Amino acid sequence: MKRTVLSLIVITALISSVSTFASAAPKKKKAPGPPAPPITDPAKVDKYTGEYTGQFVVDGKKGEGLAQVIAEGKGQYRAVLMRGLWKTAKDAKQVRIELTGKIDADGNVPLEGKGWKGTLIGRKTLVAKAEKGSFDGKWTVRKSPTLCAKPPKGAIVLLPFKPGKEPDMKEWTNQKWIPLSNGAMRVGRGSNFTVRKFGSMKLHIEWRCPYEPTRRGQGRGNSGVYTQKRYEVQVLESFGLASKSNDAGSIYKVANTKINASLPPLQWQTYDIEFTNAIVGSDGKTKTPPLMSVLHNGVQIHKDVPMPGKTTAAAASGLTVKDSLMLQDHGNKVEYRNIWIIEK
Repeated sequence: MKRTVLSLIVITALISSVSTFASAAPKKKKAPGPPAPPITDPAKVDKYTGEYTGQFVVDGKKGEGLAQVIAEGKGQYRAVLMRGLWKTAKDAKQVRIELTGKIDADGNVPLEGKGWKGTLIGRKTLVAKAEKGSFDGKWTVRKSPTLCAKPPKGAIVLLPFKPGKEPDMKEWTNQKWIPLSNGAMRVGRGSNFTVRKFGSMKLHIEWRCPYEPTRRGQGRGNSGVYTQKRYEVQVLESFGLASKSNDAGSIYKVANTKINASLPPLQWQTYDIEFTNAIVGSDGKTKTPPLMSVLHNGVQIHKDVPMPGKTTAAAASGLTVKDSLMLQDHGNKVEYRNIWIIEK
C-alpha cells in the first residue's frame, strides 16, 4: 500500500514537471506567409504612399522640405523627411529624419521617431514637430520633366508609345513579353534584347515598378537596362531609400547614385542615358573605357562614369563596337514604354 502511494506521488511529480517544462518552452514562431501578389493598377495603391512638400524647419533653419512616405505592409508606414527638392548630392545629404507609424482607428497614421511626432492624413497633409523643428507638408505628385518625350527627327524608335494602344514589339527578340493596352510592354519570361545593335548613343526609356509593400530589397520591382548587353543601370522600387550601389539609378555595383531621384511605385519614371564607346589605340590598348552618364527623372545622377568589362548578370563581356540593348527579367512585373535611341 505504501509503495503504491509513493509511486503515485512520483508519477504526479513527473507529470507536473513535464507540464511545467512544456509551458515554459518557447513557442515556435509562425513562418511568414508568401508576399502579397504585386499590384499593377495605380488606382489600387494605398492613399498614404507618396510625396508631401512644404516648409521644413530644422534647428531653427527654415527651408523647402520633402517627405517621402513608404508602405511597409500591414498598415505600417515610414516617412522620410528631407531637405528638398534636392538638385545635387550635397542637398540630398543635408538632413534625413525617419518616422514610423501604423494606421489608427481614424484612418490616419500617427508618426514618431528621433524626437519627432506627427500625423499623416493620406493624400492631404503630413505635419510633424520636434523641440527645434517642424514640417508642414501637402500631398504632391512629382513628374519627370522628360516624361512622354517625343522622339526627335532621326531617332530610332524601339518601343513606340501611344496611350490606349498596345505597342509594336517588332524591334525586340523576346515576344514572350506582354504588350499592354496602356501603351507599355511588361516583363515576361526571360530577358529581352533589341534586334538592332548600337554603339555610342543617347537612350530615352520610361519604366514603372509594381506596388509590392510586403517585399523588400531586390525583390521589389527589380529589372535593369543594359547598354550593349553589358552595363546595367538598375531598375528597382527604391522610393525613399538611402541609396546603395544596387538601388534604382545605380550602375549596378559600380557607381552609387548619390541622389535617390526615385518616384513612388506605379508612377512612370525616366532614364535618359548617354553611352560612349571606348577609345582603342592602333596598338590595341584601351585609351578611354566606355563612359556612361544618366539622368533619372531629370536629375543628373551619373556623369561620364567609366565602365568595367561588364556588370553583374550581363549577357556579354569585353569591349565591342556595337551590341543590343537588353532589358532584364528578374521575375517582377516591371513595365517599359516610349523607348528610343539617337546614335552618336
